[in-house]
Amino acid sequence: MIPADPRTSRRENWRLLRAVILLPAIFLAPFFTFSRIVATHFDTVQAQQLTETFHERLARGDADSIYLDADSEFQQKVPLERHRLYITQAVARFGTPGACDRSITSVKWDMGGKRIMLQCFSVFSRGAAEEVFVWRKRDGQYHLYAFSIKDID
Repeated sequence: MIPADPRTSRRENWRLLRAVILLPAIFLAPFFTFSRIVATHFDTVQAQQLTETFHERLARGDADSIYLDADSEFQQKVPLERHRLYITQAVARFGTPGACDRSITSVKWDMGGKRIMLQCFSVFSRGAAEEVFVWRKRDGQYHLYAFSIKDID
């Protein structure tokens, strides 16, 4: 009996190992990509709706309801009085919010949940501004995690 060449058996083992790893990855990749695209689309639509609700509250000067619906980490880092002052100053400077032209949306997953960053250029009654919202998903719902507004002019 002729012994098998050890190099051939190693080569065959590597081929088999690659096939075992790559075939499932190739087969499952389209499903994973599709599910991320769909989730991203629906989350982006929801973030846009949350931004519209934020603008409605901002137009009413209702800083307290914005704060109470915010993420718990936002509430821990930003005291209510400081939040009220920020919202009051934003309304005094920019006026009533109008259209929000979304420019950048990104979705990130981390240990704390899913986060959506939404950047938009908004038209206010007293000028234009760049707004950045970060919405964080916890317990199946998005909450305001961070917010900034700055003058474009």
